[in-house]
Amino acid sequence: MMMKYSGMISVVFGLLVNLLLFVDDASLVLGLTSVIPVFILGAIGTVIAIFGFLKLSNNYLRMSCVVGGLLNLLPILYFIFLIFAIG
Repeated sequence: MMMKYSGMISVVFGLLVNLLLFVDDASLVLGLTSVIPVFILGAIGTVIAIFGFLKLSNNYLRMSCVVGGLLNLLPILYFIFLIFAIG
């Protein structure tokens, strides 16, 4: 039952990760001084998307898992690239 909604849960996590990473006021409202909790949230959303993609058989639900996985993974990879590029 819960696996059916894993794509939408992952999309919500992805939107939250993007909001918290790229909008400074959103992280100030929640009192986040570090990006580590946001990275953990993004990792959880990515894992949910991968499990949903592997377990679901409906193509529309699988596509929502792909979108959710990309929403979670791209900002995290972007910040990891920035950390290594800047030093």
